[in-house]
Amino acid sequence: MYIRYERPISDLSFLVNAPLRLDVGDGRTVTVARWNLDGIEPPLSLEGPEGVARLTIPFNGFEISFDVHLRRDSDNDFMRFVDLGQREDRLLRHFYREVISGRAEAVDQIICSMDIPVDPVPMQQTPEESRAMPQSIVPRPMRAAAIITLYLALGAMLYGPVITPVWSRVAEIASAPASTAPKVTATAPAPPGSSPSAPVVADKPAAEELLPTDLLQSLQGIADQ
Repeated sequence: MYIRYERPISDLSFLVNAPLRLDVGDGRTVTVARWNLDGIEPPLSLEGPEGVARLTIPFNGFEISFDVHLRRDSDNDFMRFVDLGQREDRLLRHFYREVISGRAEAVDQIICSMDIPVDPVPMQQTPEESRAMPQSIVPRPMRAAAIITLYLALGAMLYGPVITPVWSRVAEIASAPASTAPKVTATAPAPPGSSPSAPVVADKPAAEELLPTDLLQSLQGIADQ
């Protein structure tokens, strides 16, 4: 059993129903009804094993023509293109895809492009759209102020429990008056036969700094005087 493997290219598989005209010489013109990118299905009036003809594509009232070389395939009675040029192949491929995709259709022996209706889109806002849009009542500055106030309130709620004790402690330290040590008056006993001396006034250290040894030393110094 003979198996032939071919690439799965749909462009060479389907015959499209689109009119083509072949000028075979001697003033004869043959209309081709079915074709694909590989060749044409020859009508009964086209005879001969191969030959050169002028292929015409009727499209929207224009005629696009170029020369082709055709060779008959005796196995399936199909005439194939031989040594088709690159530009001619691209041109046939374009119209083939337009027809097979439905963007072009054969009408009165002419390939016509199926125009897609396009609704005009206004580039500016229409009065209907302006009336349909909701109008803002609150001015923009007031909206900005409200948003800022909201963020400040949220910040105070989040960071208030942390900042408030610290701020209170700082304010308490800053407002506390400078402490002054109270005065301590000590009177030493006068020796016999002498006049009593004036009392000696000394600064009393703060309570946390006043120790018993310091107090005894101070009293001893006053007695020595």
